[in-house]
Amino acid sequence: LQYAKQYCDKGDGWLALKYCEQTRAIAGPLFEEDRFQELEDVVRFKRELEDLRERVDRTIVDRRVDTKRKEYENNVRLVTDFIAKEQGHKAQKQWNQLEKALQTVTDAEGADHDLLQQDSMRELLQKHEAARSGRQQQIDFLITAADVEYRVQQLKPKLQCAQAAVKARDGLRAERALADLQGRTGDLFEGERHMEVAAVRAFHVECEEVRHQLKINTRPDGTVASRLKTQHEIFTEEQEQFTAEESQARDAVLSDELLQRRVHRH
Repeated sequence: LQYAKQYCDKGDGWLALKYCEQTRAIAGPLFEEDRFQELEDVVRFKRELEDLRERVDRTIVDRRVDTKRKEYENNVRLVTDFIAKEQGHKAQKQWNQLEKALQTVTDAEGADHDLLQQDSMRELLQKHEAARSGRQQQIDFLITAADVEYRVQQLKPKLQCAQAAVKARDGLRAERALADLQGRTGDLFEGERHMEVAAVRAFHVECEEVRHQLKINTRPDGTVASRLKTQHEIFTEEQEQFTAEESQARDAVLSDELLQRRVHRH
């Protein structure tokens, strides 16, 4: 019994339980035979053993709760580290382990009522439930980001082909390259979650630059010019054309005025 008390005081509930059970087995005849039932020492010893056993049970439960708490906090720390490193898939794997560990306590078919009766365990479960949705959203975004960033890397060579054609001012080749690229992007630019990823936004801007170059070089009939012109060249040509038309109109007005004066003199 003294060994059981010592281990219980140290917080080692399982060893304390072992000595309690040994004590109960040795003292069995004292508690079971009628001739010992009324003896004051036996009654006191039995009560002392029962009280100790209750304390041992509480110690075991407290230790189990503490173990669960440490396990939970360690898992949360690992998940947080993976999120900070933007490693979504690893964070999800660790998060699943964390959820699985808590399910052993809360599972409807095999709930651990000893732990659930503890205030500290209920507080831990409430804390997890409050953080669950936000943490899962973070992980989902990182996984989405990793997936779309990989797709961007796979599509980069196609974009570079289109950019090279634009640089070479080859309209037909640029048009084919852009069409090929657009056929492969799929839903990459669709949905807010994708466009929240910096790599996707940057890739989209580059694609739009190529598309803009083709758009400003598209003829009225919808075909793209075989030789691409820059925005500045197109603007300069339009200015020159406008100046020429303005000059022709001014000459026409002057000619008309001269003709009217001649007719008036005659």
